[in-house]
Amino acid sequence: MSEITPFEYEEEYLIIQVEKNGLIDEPFCRIQIQDIVNIFPLTSPSKASIETKIDSRIRLENPIFESIVTELEAETNKNEVIKAIQVLWEICKVEGDLNEYISNIGIDNLFKGLESRNWE
Repeated sequence: MSEITPFEYEEEYLIIQVEKNGLIDEPFCRIQIQDIVNIFPLTSPSKASIETKIDSRIRLENPIFESIVTELEAETNKNEVIKAIQVLWEICKVEGDLNEYISNIGIDNLFKGLESRNWE
């Protein structure tokens, strides 16, 4: 199964660390280029992709939340599977309580079955 990121193109997302002096008590904060301390891409592949597209003087840090992106992808996939089950249940007009069927099978067993499928 190919991994799908919750970010359509992950190189379009950056985490930017800024440093501003003083208390900011406004709904919007204006950030100047000199306020930027670090720029973090989400993953190593996105870092490599971004570096080929930007000025070489701009230095990107190594991703610091790469494992969280993987966890977020897994959680997003699980939520999509659960939604798909609910939608198919309604479309097919299956009688009975969906939650009862899921608890009998076990949601973890459903995911294990999906993981063992050959998606190619």
